[in-house]
Amino acid sequence: HRLAIVSRWTTDPAGNGNATDYWFAPQTFTAAQPASRAVRGTGDGVGALDKWAVFINPALSSDNSNRIFFFAIGWHASNAVTGRPYHDIMLIDNTTGQQVGGATYGNPMLPARDTSRPDIARLYGNQYQNAGESGFKIGLQTPRFTFGHRYTLVSRYASDENGSNAVRQSYYLGQINQDMVNYGDGHDFFN
Repeated sequence: HRLAIVSRWTTDPAGNGNATDYWFAPQTFTAAQPASRAVRGTGDGVGALDKWAVFINPALSSDNSNRIFFFAIGWHASNAVTGRPYHDIMLIDNTTGQQVGGATYGNPMLPARDTSRPDIARLYGNQYQNAGESGFKIGLQTPRFTFGHRYTLVSRYASDENGSNAVRQSYYLGQINQDMVNYGDGHDFFN
């Protein structure tokens, strides 16, 4: 679809009558294809990155590497969780190829804080054994975060906290193009 926004000043509240229009440049839109569905390799699973943000805490000095935080909310349902009770979330800098942050959750088959996803259980509960507990909410201090780089959030399940016996097929939750930043400590992000 090709759409344009028109700003109109008119003498009539209904938008008719004497008018002056400004036409903004038309934009072309295609059917939405969620980046979070871009699964690489083989294996099973579905997931999405629901919300993310980068915060710079202005209360900390500019030379303090702990002032940059990355926050994300999402989910990853998979049948590959059997024997792999740890859920790893990794933030990868696509520009350098390096992992710049990560978080590990305990057993996704047991109810845990911030993993419950009844909406995903309703959608995929008959297909994926961990659908109802597939969520994650992470806040990462990312001193190696570089503005202008592109990032990918990756989800996988492993048998221990060190990532051993991880699922061969990691789930790529979409590319993040960081071209904006929020100022604050991020305390209201998860609300």
